[in-house]
Amino acid sequence: MINVPINDTVAARFSVAKETSDGWHTNRFFGETYGATDLNAFSTAFRITPNDNWMIDLGFRGNYQDDDNAPGRCNVYPNQAIVDNLANRNPGGGMNLPANDPRVVALHPPQIYTGPTYENGRGQWGGSTNYGMGVRANIGGHIERLYPGAILDMWAECEADAAAGDFVFSSEKRTFLKLDNENINVTVQWDSAGEIGAFDNLNFKTIASTHQTDYAYFQDRDFSPFPLNAIGTPPVPGGARDRRTDSLELLLTADANDRVSFILGTHYYNDFVLNGVNCLEIARDNLAQLSDPNSGFSIECMPDGGTGFDWLPYPRAVPGGPESSGRAGNVSAESSAVFGHATFQLNDNWTIDAGIRYTSEDRAFNQTEFAAAGRVLAGRLRLQRQSGYLGKRAFVLLPAGLCEVARSRDLRVSGEQLAGISLR
Repeated sequence: MINVPINDTVAARFSVAKETSDGWHTNRFFGETYGATDLNAFSTAFRITPNDNWMIDLGFRGNYQDDDNAPGRCNVYPNQAIVDNLANRNPGGGMNLPANDPRVVALHPPQIYTGPTYENGRGQWGGSTNYGMGVRANIGGHIERLYPGAILDMWAECEADAAAGDFVFSSEKRTFLKLDNENINVTVQWDSAGEIGAFDNLNFKTIASTHQTDYAYFQDRDFSPFPLNAIGTPPVPGGARDRRTDSLELLLTADANDRVSFILGTHYYNDFVLNGVNCLEIARDNLAQLSDPNSGFSIECMPDGGTGFDWLPYPRAVPGGPESSGRAGNVSAESSAVFGHATFQLNDNWTIDAGIRYTSEDRAFNQTEFAAAGRVLAGRLRLQRQSGYLGKRAFVLLPAGLCEVARSRDLRVSGEQLAGISLR
């Protein structure tokens, strides 16, 4: 940080920061060191005091982050139930056949795990598997849809990571985080510096600022070499969230005399978050057809922001299970306010404070949420309205509802259940 007195009326402050790390984790899948961070920050501020009455502050701050995103590791920690289901020991019931039924065994031979199980271990992801032709059974959940033994193969990779060291994992994804923040602020203040007219002192202050955030990321959520669970801003690597926040405040502070003072002010705030445009606009243009549950109508759109989730890959030996999904749109908030506050010093023992404020606020939420076969994070989608239900390849339009909150850098969830593994 450097403070620079430029002349009698102008002073400046400059600061620069840089933080880099090559990471200390090893990704066995790529054979590379992982977890690199690269943060660059810059700020500058100017103060201008042309005389005893005026003071002007100008400032800029920028932070620019380009990381690998947070590493993690899968740990084999199954409960007994998933081990029994993999071994075709589920007794069935309801619509499910016993998993040792010859028709089930022909499609899913028993998968035998010989490691330890845990009373508080992780269970399976998903329920029964429907093979068609009346053959339905619980054989360990969604991941077994890829092929019989997929879960045991995943566990073997997780155990190999653990055997290789404390900071070893095997993600097949090159994940990243790009986060840029820029802020500009201006404060202009005039002070009478003493008696003026009927007042002992007057002060006018204007505070204005604008803040811009650009955010893009891609993160693995199973940390194995299997493409099971990922989240990011589509399309990877080009998608992003765009957020801009503007504010303006005007303040008048007055000392009427040694007993009475007051503040009058107004405030304006505008916040706009853009999470993708293309899918939202195409959905709006075709809302009537998409709203008909029996239309089978489809659209094509390009996820270009927001949040996308990629689940199990294709091809799958057994169809069904979770499809990739995403959301896109925009959220805005605009408010304005006027307010006043007065203080009356009655005597040395009593003070009366009175205030009033009026605020007007408008909020808007426009969002599409969808599920689609394929890779939401990879690019263009065809979204189709299915007859009678909102399931696989369904399109859901939500004009109002949940708002996705910007996620933190570390996207791991302690204890997340994903087919007998815990994540850390």
